[in-house]
Amino acid sequence: SNVTGILPGFPALAFDGTNVWFASSGGTKISVYQVSSPVGITFSPGANVEGLVFDGTDMWVLTADSHLLKMTIPTPGAAIPAVEETLTMPGPVSDCRMMYDGNNIWIPIGTTGTVYVVRPTQNLASLPSSIVKNEAIPGVGFPYVAAYDGENVMIGGLINGTVALYKATNLNRIRTFDSGANGVRGIASDGRTFNIGDVNSTRFYQY
Repeated sequence: SNVTGILPGFPALAFDGTNVWFASSGGTKISVYQVSSPVGITFSPGANVEGLVFDGTDMWVLTADSHLLKMTIPTPGAAIPAVEETLTMPGPVSDCRMMYDGNNIWIPIGTTGTVYVVRPTQNLASLPSSIVKNEAIPGVGFPYVAAYDGENVMIGGLINGTVALYKATNLNRIRTFDSGANGVRGIASDGRTFNIGDVNSTRFYQY
C-alpha cells in the first residue's frame, strides 16, 4: 500500500519491535505503522530524514540539518513520538544506513567520507549521549551502509567497492580492502560472514 505523505527518494526503514518506521530522503515525513494494524501516524521531525535506527529502547532519526534525534516509541493510540534528546553532528550528513551494534550507533556519511560513532545513554540527567568517533574512511567512496557480525563492523562505499573493517569494542579501523563489487548498496551479516550486495548487478560477495 502507499504511505501517505512520503515523497520519492531513498527509503529508510526501521523496526522497533512493534512498529515499522518509514521515511525517505526526498521529504521531511516519517510514517509509523503498527505491524498488527494498517493504521499509522505521520509526522515531521523538522527536516529531511537521512536515516533511522533502533537501539533496543529508542528510535534514532538522522535529519538533513545535521541533527540526530532520539525519539520515544509510540504505543497503540499514543500521540506523536517525543524527542528525548538531540545531538548536533559536527558536519554535514547524507542519506545512509545507520547501524547499532549493541553499544554504539555507526553512521557512515557519504558526502564527507567519514564515519560518526554515537554512544547512546539511558541516563540523560548525568551522562548524555555522545559522539565518540569522527574520522575519515580512506578509500571508501561515499560511505553508505554499515553492518555488524557480532565482533566487527563493516562499512561500504556506494560509488566504489572498497569496504572498511572496524573492531566494535575499541572502534579502531582494522583495514580497508576492495570487496570486488562495483559499489556497495547493502551489507548483511549472518553472525559469521559479511554478505555484500553490488549496486550495479545481482552479484553478492561473501567475506
